[in-house]
Amino acid sequence: MSTTIDLHTAGTERRRSEAEGRRLDRMAELVAELTGCPRSGARHAIGEIDLRDRDPLADVVRAIVATRRPSPLRATGYLRVG
Repeated sequence: MSTTIDLHTAGTERRRSEAEGRRLDRMAELVAELTGCPRSGARHAIGEIDLRDRDPLADVVRAIVATRRPSPLRATGYLRVG
């Protein structure tokens, strides 16, 4: 029995993953434009939220809220050493 690769399925999966990547990039660009944060930060915020809802507007809003929250790493004034 030989193992073969279904080229149609492989091509479809590749196109699907490329389309998903472009979708996430566009969402990150929108978040960056609306919030003024760097695009890399917006992409990180998009990557951190749960995208199972498949509601792009809700996902963008969640990412905007995530970029507006202060980072726990930046709140060093509240940490006590010792």
